[in-house]
Amino acid sequence: MNVMPFRNALMPLLLAPLLAACVTEAPAAKPDEVEVLTAAAQPAPASVADELPGRVVAWRTAEIRAQVGGIVQRQLFQQGAMIHAGQPLFQISLAPYRADKDTTRATLQKASAALSRARAQAGRLKALVAADAISRQGYDDAVAARDQAAAEVAEARATLRCRQFDVGFSRVTSPIAGRIGAAAVTEGALVTVADVNPLVVVQQIDCVMSTCANQRIASPTCAQPVRPMPLSRS
Repeated sequence: MNVMPFRNALMPLLLAPLLAACVTEAPAAKPDEVEVLTAAAQPAPASVADELPGRVVAWRTAEIRAQVGGIVQRQLFQQGAMIHAGQPLFQISLAPYRADKDTTRATLQKASAALSRARAQAGRLKALVAADAISRQGYDDAVAARDQAAAEVAEARATLRCRQFDVGFSRVTSPIAGRIGAAAVTEGALVTVADVNPLVVVQQIDCVMSTCANQRIASPTCAQPVRPMPLSRS
């Protein structure tokens, strides 16, 4: 009896379980243990702080400009010094404005004399028109002349007031107290009302404004009032 074919038929059946065990995946490796440190929470004070960009600026800033045109004759302050409110800073040529004021004053005197004459004339004609000695038209003309003379006096008086303002504006003063910067013009320079750049800038620094990135309203910080130092002409 030949047993070889039977043995060859059984060999695949016996090797099948072994081959299946070989192809089975190996079990996953166990992960390494992680060390965890713990601590008990204890109440304690904590300070919260943050850094924000900010700036400090002057509480008030005044750009000094000329209100009348002319030649700068004198500079009346020391650059970089502390000044007080109302202190003269520049003197602009005064002669043209003084001449205009004198001319307007003469015009006012002339208008006042004409008004006195017109009032007297209207007063005389009033009695005559009441007695029917003159026509009503003549009296009405006299009253109109009187009223016109009164208007001319009022106009001359207003013009004289403007000329007086011009004389005052020829001396440039500071509206606030503070530290004055460098002058943008020199003596002999021609300045006009239409100039874009200010003559000088004054900053009030006894109070300052501090602002930061998340603030909408600036916070003022004030110190003791700064006493102006005596100034000499530069």
